[in-house]
Amino acid sequence: MLRKRGEQNFTLTPGGVSSLETRLALVHTFGVRAGHLTLHRWVEACCTFPADLHGLTQKGRLTPGYEADIVLFDPDREITYSAGILHSNLSYTQYQGLTVTGAPVTTISRGEVIVENGQYIGRRGRGKFVKRKYESA
Repeated sequence: MLRKRGEQNFTLTPGGVSSLETRLALVHTFGVRAGHLTLHRWVEACCTFPADLHGLTQKGRLTPGYEADIVLFDPDREITYSAGILHSNLSYTQYQGLTVTGAPVTTISRGEVIVENGQYIGRRGRGKFVKRKYESA
């Protein structure tokens, strides 16, 4: 049973839903390709706005002085989601059998390719803590 995995060690508890990995392709398929969003608005919604919302003031923009990662996205690549192709700790996905058109293929972080053809090839532990700006309401 999935929830029993984390009874003794919470780090083994699977997350709620697989969404981070699927977000760009889902919003591209049902937003951009469906004619509801422009490409510019898609980038704002998936990259710029979330960085701003979470106080990551040096992320989310390809502008001098920012630290945005670069994602190369193939707008014509078709993927049918299943738990077996996603990289979460879950044994299921709410998107099982859903086909999307458009997918990230390469990610460059701090000048290093860390995802190639959809597979993580970066070195374990290469992440960097990014302090966020916090403002109380």
